[in-house]
Amino acid sequence: MLLILTASCNQAAPDDEYDNSVLADGTHFGYIAIAEDGTLLLNEAEWITFEQVERIEELQLQDKMPDGYFIYDEEPNLYPLTLSPNVTYTFYDYDHQFVDNDADGKYTTKSADEFMAFYADRAYQTDWYEEPFDPYHWAPYEPFWLDVKDGQVTSITLQLVL
Repeated sequence: MLLILTASCNQAAPDDEYDNSVLADGTHFGYIAIAEDGTLLLNEAEWITFEQVERIEELQLQDKMPDGYFIYDEEPNLYPLTLSPNVTYTFYDYDHQFVDNDADGKYTTKSADEFMAFYADRAYQTDWYEEPFDPYHWAPYEPFWLDVKDGQVTSITLQLVL
């Protein structure tokens, strides 16, 4: 599975399906998708908190943040991801596949197989949304934070959303 995931993430994506721009170094937020051809994609979104007063006013989110955050995704932009050979995955093992029942569930691994065992049934499909796109009602599963260095994803961390 690791070889398949690594190979598919390093394939060139078709020009007409994805934004082939390389993600800039730094931290990115959004939803991870797995394309039909196995390419791992990021649909970049925006994590907005109360500290971003101007952005809240601009998007008129004053009454839409009961939990102190809002995930804003104006439209899906899918970026193919290239994984570092040493990528680290952090997620909450809800089903206790990798952690004891007494643990808080947070799990970190370098195993793509373990990540895919967790994520495979949660991955949204690239054709999940409908036209016209409505960013206020689009919530395809859990979002992630990705760290990128030299064009490669070095870590993928689940954002717990309650």
